[in-house]
Amino acid sequence: MGYFSFKKQYLSSDTLDHKELYHYYIDEGAKNITSGSFWKNHEMASVCFPNTVKKIYGYVCAECDELVKVILPNSITYIGPRAFSRCHMLSSVTIPENVELTGYGIFSYCKCLSSISYLGYEIADSAFIGSHNITSIFIGENVKRIDSDIFDNCKKIKSLVVDVNNKFYDSRNNCNAIIETNSNTLILGCNTSLVPYGVKKISKRAFKYCGRMKNIVLPDSLEYIGSLPSSIQKIYIPKGSKDKFRLLLPNKKSKLIELL
Repeated sequence: MGYFSFKKQYLSSDTLDHKELYHYYIDEGAKNITSGSFWKNHEMASVCFPNTVKKIYGYVCAECDELVKVILPNSITYIGPRAFSRCHMLSSVTIPENVELTGYGIFSYCKCLSSISYLGYEIADSAFIGSHNITSIFIGENVKRIDSDIFDNCKKIKSLVVDVNNKFYDSRNNCNAIIETNSNTLILGCNTSLVPYGVKKISKRAFKYCGRMKNIVLPDSLEYIGSLPSSIQKIYIPKGSKDKFRLLLPNKKSKLIELL
C-alpha cells in the first residue's frame, strides 16, 4: 500500500496529566495511509492529510484520545473501517465530496462528536454508530446511498438537512428529516421532525431513537408506517382518515386524533 512520511509540530502540554500534544502534517506526495498508522497515538491533537492522499485505510487514527481536529482533503476516495473510531475529543467532521466508499464505523463511538457534514457519495456500515452526542447532520448533494443503521444509538439529533441539489434524498419543507426522494420514504427523523405531505412511507428505523417525541402530525399521503416511537402520546391525522390510520397503526388506535 506504499509508505508515507510526516512531520509533527509541538502544540502544548496543557492537559491534566501534562501530556505533550502535537499537530501532525502528512507530507505531500503520500497517496495511501496504511492501516493503523497512528492507532492509539495519545499525543496527536490534530492531523492534516495532503491533497495527494487517495485512500485512508482502517484504524489509521482509531483511539487517538486527544485528537480534536481532522483535515481531510477532497482527493480522498476511500476511508477504511474504524479509521477514526473512538476519537473521543473530536467535535465536528467533514467527509469530503469525492469519498466513494467507506468501511465499517469510520467515526463510530466518538463520544464528543456533535456536528457532521457528509459530502461524499455514500454513508454506509454503521458509520457513526454509538456517537451518541451528534446533534447536527448535513447531507451534501453527492450522497446517493444512506444505510439504515448509520446513526444507531444517536438519540440527541436536532438538525437534519439535505442539500437542495441532492437528487436522491431531501429534507423538503424544512421537515428536519431525511427522505428518500424517489420512493417518498422518510428514512431518518429526530424528536422535532415533521412528516410533510407527499411522504408515502415511514421506515421501521426512522424514529427508532426519538424517545422524546410526544406528538406527531401524519399526512393522508402515507401508505405504510413501519414504526413510531413508544413515547408518542397523540397522533394527529386528517379529518375523515381514522379508518385508514387504524389499519396503518393497529397498536396505536387510541392515540389517533382527527384534525378539524
